[in-house]
Amino acid sequence: MSLTPIVFEKPDMTQNIVAFCDKYLNLVGNSEAHVVKNLKLDGLPVLEIREASDSSFLSQLIITALKVGTYMTVILPAIALIIKIAYYSTHQYKILTSEEASRLEIDNEIKVTTDHINTLKNCFSKILEKNSLDEVTVHNHNGYTINYYKGRNTVFSIEGIPEFVFKLAKSSVEAKNRINKMLEARTVCRANNLDLLRIPQATMIQITHEGTIYDVVIEEKLPLVPNESKQEELFQLRGAALNKAFKQLTVFVCLTKNSDIEFRNEPTILDKPDKNGNYPIALVDLEETYSAEWGLFGNKEYRRRGLIRLANIAQTEIIVKTAMQILRYKGIELDSFYGDKYYRGLYPASIIPKIAKYVIAEREAEMEKNEALEKFHKKKGIKHGKEHVEVRITDDDIASLQQLTPEEKKQMTKEDLQMFSRPAKKQKKLGIRFIKTINEKIESNPDEASLKGKRIVKLKGEEYQQAPGFFQRFAQILATKGAIFGIIARNKKGMNIQC
Repeated sequence: MSLTPIVFEKPDMTQNIVAFCDKYLNLVGNSEAHVVKNLKLDGLPVLEIREASDSSFLSQLIITALKVGTYMTVILPAIALIIKIAYYSTHQYKILTSEEASRLEIDNEIKVTTDHINTLKNCFSKILEKNSLDEVTVHNHNGYTINYYKGRNTVFSIEGIPEFVFKLAKSSVEAKNRINKMLEARTVCRANNLDLLRIPQATMIQITHEGTIYDVVIEEKLPLVPNESKQEELFQLRGAALNKAFKQLTVFVCLTKNSDIEFRNEPTILDKPDKNGNYPIALVDLEETYSAEWGLFGNKEYRRRGLIRLANIAQTEIIVKTAMQILRYKGIELDSFYGDKYYRGLYPASIIPKIAKYVIAEREAEMEKNEALEKFHKKKGIKHGKEHVEVRITDDDIASLQQLTPEEKKQMTKEDLQMFSRPAKKQKKLGIRFIKTINEKIESNPDEASLKGKRIVKLKGEEYQQAPGFFQRFAQILATKGAIFGIIARNKKGMNIQC
């Protein structure tokens, strides 16, 4: 018999009565015993001990006082105790901690068949050829279609095995670490009732190919949009329906120090909302746990977005408030990756509003720019995203192109200056070719991207790198003429243009 109040997922009348009696007889403690659906140990259903649902200290105090008052009748607690004893005499459970339940669940998860392994082996030589790609890329090999996902690691799916995503690990240590991180994350979610955070089921196997053993992590394929720009759009469209998930994700970041928070790593799932209208968020990349500070606020140097930069303004307030509450309650120090003296030993709740103020201001500016982009697209009649940039290059544009300040000339490369010294007619031809390249890039962008994503053009390569200043200057002229929205990122290696 559990001394902790029992919680059923979908209780019948009897279970409701038992749950009420359990809570009535419980005066102390902040934990609950949850019946875990479809999980058994030694043939018995599992009760998992988790933290109780949120409630204020004042409400707990009032409820406890009312209980104690009714105990004076003797008859009421006696009836509750008899009901509890009668139920548990005929219903037995195995009581586990959240970590034990997570380990038991992961042992009973996805099953990899011989057919799955044979399909993987048939594709393996092609899989090993994969390099870092900008977007999802499709290759056919031995009759199979392999989809490679964006990123530094080899992550792919095979259309013949639609239920899984595969991640090729660099070593068995890396593969085990990924599985352990998922286990730790699941334990945190279970223990803190973070029911809107979905962690895919996973396992690991070894594949022998041409005498070499490779470690492969196999994960459940959740219903997600693989394109990051589309994920950003979904976050915006779902708005307040993600508020509760944002609150839970804030708790998760504070407790785990998960630091790589991005639209692609924490995507919202294409499931229907729960009965209260809340949408879940998936946790598909859990390996980086440097700092809760990075997870909440991001890190520009290491190009980490952070949770606040995923949220709308109302949600940023939820994040800040929740972070302060959880860090005070748990007594956790918010450390930075370098252990800066500014943060060392300071109570995290006291510095969160100070850091958040600047990050929220940046997020507001980003959202205002997104709104301006929407107006730009409406004005230009951009509807499906693949419309060409159409603009006439005039002699005045070329004259403007050549008007460099002494400071601008100092920043130019030798190749840039040679480009600017070319005859106006040749520069005009270069400009026309530049616009043609932009339109070819727009056409090649993925169809599943958002309107914004379909019109982001990434220019890089030897031709651009020879004279980056010249092409950046030309892009600025296109923006001035209203042909493109503007330059969103640039350096000597490449330039991203929003059309």
